[in-house]
Amino acid sequence: MTHKWLALGVTKLAAIMLAASANVEDQPPTEGIDELPLDAPPIPIKVATPKYPRDAIRRELNGRTVACFKIDARGRIRNAQVVQTSDKLFTRATLAAIKRSTFRPARRGNETVAASYCRSYRFDLNPRSR
Repeated sequence: MTHKWLALGVTKLAAIMLAASANVEDQPPTEGIDELPLDAPPIPIKVATPKYPRDAIRRELNGRTVACFKIDARGRIRNAQVVQTSDKLFTRATLAAIKRSTFRPARRGNETVAASYCRSYRFDLNPRSR
């Protein structure tokens, strides 16, 4: 009897994990870290989607995070930090997704330059069809 309930719980958890989603919204910069205007902002090459945290699924939590980071003149991500979160459970997943993302660096004239970048993530257990 216990095994049936356990199996049902695992099946429900698997179904929720498949339905859950985390969406990414970019907020590209208009100036470099030196506060001078950019000719071209950093361009996302690979946008990694965060994995929905299991504890958040178990607690049936939806949430949102905003993370800011620097993209250096070579396109590497530096100093990523979550600056806003609805629940700390989403912080690790957000930072892991940022580390898996890649960017083409910002440009000013013919030079690549460092720029700050912010990105928001929405974690939704019941994503709406669009």
